[in-house]
Amino acid sequence: MMPEFLTHIRHASAHAAGVVISKDSLIGRLPLRYKNEDVRTQFDMWDVEELGFVKIDMLGLRTLSTLMDAYR
Repeated sequence: MMPEFLTHIRHASAHAAGVVISKDSLIGRLPLRYKNEDVRTQFDMWDVEELGFVKIDMLGLRTLSTLMDAYR
């Protein structure tokens, strides 16, 4: 059996360019953490997508090009 402490999250990290997109407010729909002027969800990308939100990793230039094409 796995010790109980191994299943607990140790810290909240931030992805450099991960963005959650929703037409509605995220307040009350995701656990949020506020740090300075930054707002972060405490769910990983799989949980965020399972709830029906769009999560985009904007580090890649290809992703930015795809978003611009969709916008046009």
